[in-house]
Amino acid sequence: MLTRNHFDSSTLPVMDDIASLLHIALSVKGMNSTFKNARELDARRSKPAAMRVIKATSAAAQDLLDLAFKQKPEHLRKVHRQHIAKLTAAAEAAAGLAQQEYAALPEVAGKGTFEFGVLRPLQELCERWQATN
Repeated sequence: MLTRNHFDSSTLPVMDDIASLLHIALSVKGMNSTFKNARELDARRSKPAAMRVIKATSAAAQDLLDLAFKQKPEHLRKVHRQHIAKLTAAAEAAAGLAQQEYAALPEVAGKGTFEFGVLRPLQELCERWQATN
């Protein structure tokens, strides 16, 4: 079984970012049924924003995965620069989705899926990547 012990100290943070990006994408995909089934939410109107988040996070995760297994951590900044604009736009789209979630379901304001599972981790990742470039 592959564990964290199989990776060096420069690869582990990359693997953590990959896991975070994939978790964000899966969280957004999982919210699809919520947006379809809640009368207060408009799944059709939300789809472009959700797709922006899914595509940006999946593409960044794929490039990081390629980088991690090629053992070329010196290219990490290049991958960050290549994806930061789309990830920042994805964070803005996630903020809009969080607002929709709060407007439709006021009881989740400040503690909804988009706030904790998507928006905050994506914002943290973007801030960290921007600080290292």
